[in-house]
Amino acid sequence: MLDAATLQKKARAEAQQQFDALMKGTVRLQPVDRETAWDGLLKRHVHVERMAAWHQFNEIRIEVDAQGQVRFFHDPKRFEGATFHKLSEAEVLRICATTGLVGKRIESVDQSRTSDDMLAVLVKQRHHRLPPTIQFLINCSTAKIAALRVLQGAT
Repeated sequence: MLDAATLQKKARAEAQQQFDALMKGTVRLQPVDRETAWDGLLKRHVHVERMAAWHQFNEIRIEVDAQGQVRFFHDPKRFEGATFHKLSEAEVLRICATTGLVGKRIESVDQSRTSDDMLAVLVKQRHHRLPPTIQFLINCSTAKIAALRVLQGAT
């Protein structure tokens, strides 16, 4: 069996390699705790190394109401590299649903192209716990929401 320091070093190197493959930029790993224990099923010692992964993200703006519900979101980095193309209503709703603000009782979905090649989407819905009208700006190149604003109604 390898000693704890060697196992820790190997675990960090593997984790760093995985993060480097998944994310752009530098990810800093911080050890949280570790444990080595005998696994009776595998018939060997198993080393578990828990780590926190820190990654510098760009500055975003989020506004919430008194109930903690998101009312506004804007991420300037998500506007980068936008190229417009029409998305189906199903694709648009799938993207918008990632916010947790869009339900299944949709009344209308209006789409238009903005001057900076984003897709502007206005969703109107009927749901007693979700806002009735929300405006989204979607980067079609990345299929991510760059901004949203709840236009009316309380949750």
